[in-house]
Amino acid sequence: MPRKIHFLGTLSITDGARPSGLLRNAKGCALLAYLIVRGRSETREHLADLLWDAPDTAGSLRNLRVLLTRIRPYLPGLHTTRNSVQYIPQGEEAIDYLTLSDKLNAGGTLVPLDDLRLYRGELLEQVYLEDAPRYMEWLTLQRERLRRAVLDAHRNLCQALAEEKLWSKGAEAAAHWLAIDEVDEEALRWQLQFLAANGQITAARQGYAAFQSILCDQWDLEPEAATQTLAQELEDWSGEITTLLLPDLSSLEALSSSELSEPGPLPANSILPYHRNEDFVGRETELLRIASALGQVSKDARPPVVAITGMGGSGKTQTAVEFCYRYGRYFPGGVFWLNFDKAEHVAEEVAAVGSERGLGLFRETEKLTLTDQIGRVQRALQEPVPRLLVFDHCEDEALLGRWLPVTGGARRF
Repeated sequence: MPRKIHFLGTLSITDGARPSGLLRNAKGCALLAYLIVRGRSETREHLADLLWDAPDTAGSLRNLRVLLTRIRPYLPGLHTTRNSVQYIPQGEEAIDYLTLSDKLNAGGTLVPLDDLRLYRGELLEQVYLEDAPRYMEWLTLQRERLRRAVLDAHRNLCQALAEEKLWSKGAEAAAHWLAIDEVDEEALRWQLQFLAANGQITAARQGYAAFQSILCDQWDLEPEAATQTLAQELEDWSGEITTLLLPDLSSLEALSSSELSEPGPLPANSILPYHRNEDFVGRETELLRIASALGQVSKDARPPVVAITGMGGSGKTQTAVEFCYRYGRYFPGGVFWLNFDKAEHVAEEVAAVGSERGLGLFRETEKLTLTDQIGRVQRALQEPVPRLLVFDHCEDEALLGRWLPVTGGARRF
């Protein structure tokens, strides 16, 4: 029988049907996890300093030698030299962390829900080494990195299942997402929409009520504005649900028209600091090209990006403003103008998108940190609702890459 090693959630190592003797040695399990996650040879000095907070490296090295002697009988894949230690997984070993990581790192490939179910909890969820602060710091970072990758995979999977109208599977995926983070409102909104589209209106209403209760009782918070809006739609609904309650994307078809759109009102939650210039003329060709480019959908489903370039004073800002007033109404999620002129102020610009005058993701009374505000905005911008983001004066490619949403319905120029 093959050895099974489960690092995700409750630690479990079995040889056939029997628990491995390695489980009696917490530091040995921690060392094994480190070597498997790192996937390479490590120096003895590094491992000794990582696993023991001793006054000198010599003492830590002695501890490491004793540890390796004790755990060697349980680990045929353990390879040691005078200077290094490495673990090479054996052919029949099943290691949940490696299986899930391979799926997550497959690049452009959706991770099926069955594979995401391998994430039964955090990496080494119940492991804590009191005398190894450097190891615990590493473990904390690895836990968060893996958790974020898993949540991103759930988001991409839900998007794909929605496009394929696989409501029941979508509800399962969203439920697993919520099992990982019970107060993730994006996951809840996906679940409510999938349930509603599958005709399970009562279940969707009950799901929202349960979530609202958890948020209020445990965190003394109210659901985000977008979640409350969706809940109200469910309360007001009568009749059979036949389509998912996602934003209507048909409006984006207007971007492909060969006729220039007439000026019109912006969506109510938009942030645009400029009035339309009534004397603006020309640039019809440029405006049509921008519209056509923003209406395209790439094969990898990444939102399109359009850049307006030119010398200073050539009218780039006026062209962008004119486009917003002519095509902004086709982006029901709103039009948001962010000034990238000063890199140190970009974070505040992004946070403003989620404010009460924007998406309403938080209230001033909540006293959220800037990091928390930005986190809510970034999650919202990865939703499928079409939004138009204008990054004004963004000439730094690295700065652009940092703030571009990697998925969702937002268009950027």
